[in-house]
Amino acid sequence: MKTITAQQLNAEFLKRKYAKLLQSNDVYPSRKNWKYIIENNMHELSDLLYRKYLLAINTPEEARSIYHNDTIEMFPQYLEYIDRRYAIATLYKDTSTNPSASIDLAINLHLFDIDGILDMLDRDEIRAAARMLMAMKPTYDANDLNDLLDLLDDFIELPDMGYYEGSRLGLISGSERYVCPNGHVNKDEVQYCTHPNCGLNIKGLTRTEVECIDTYTERLKILQELFSPKSASE
Repeated sequence: MKTITAQQLNAEFLKRKYAKLLQSNDVYPSRKNWKYIIENNMHELSDLLYRKYLLAINTPEEARSIYHNDTIEMFPQYLEYIDRRYAIATLYKDTSTNPSASIDLAINLHLFDIDGILDMLDRDEIRAAARMLMAMKPTYDANDLNDLLDLLDDFIELPDMGYYEGSRLGLISGSERYVCPNGHVNKDEVQYCTHPNCGLNIKGLTRTEVECIDTYTERLKILQELFSPKSASE
């Protein structure tokens, strides 16, 4: 016969109560609430709590309340505590509200996920997806290699969003001008747009984002070496 403890009943009651209360934009968990939510592994609240985290972190520091600060501190602990599958599903559902915050969570909590990054590419969040490559999994095995290589191919094969054109003035034979994805015309044949606050290459990525792809590539090469038969025998 199935039995339910008083503690389990109360936890379920409070979880449902929190789910209703958290629907309101101005309601945040207290620190005591946060601790109870974490201790009772309330992963069902993850989407609502992530929304609170993004609202809190997007609030200017001078306007943050103690509840905003508690949420910014406690949500990463909550996300680390719940099952990794739920954490990944929650995180990658919204990576556009505050890309830097989402990427920092993925990096700090080792929430790298291939499907999540592919979803970002499908949503045209190309720049954030490139930066998300800096995140890692907690552990890797040899079966990961093919999928990791396929993801790298997706970045290598990104379509051109800018283009090069011959100089219309024709003053310099064979010279080309780079027109970036934002439409900025660069006088010289450069790899990255030189206009202020732009810096995009032909794929729509900045130098920093290309460096993220390069780092991912190097890590992948190291993984291949570590999983090679020669390395395994040493």
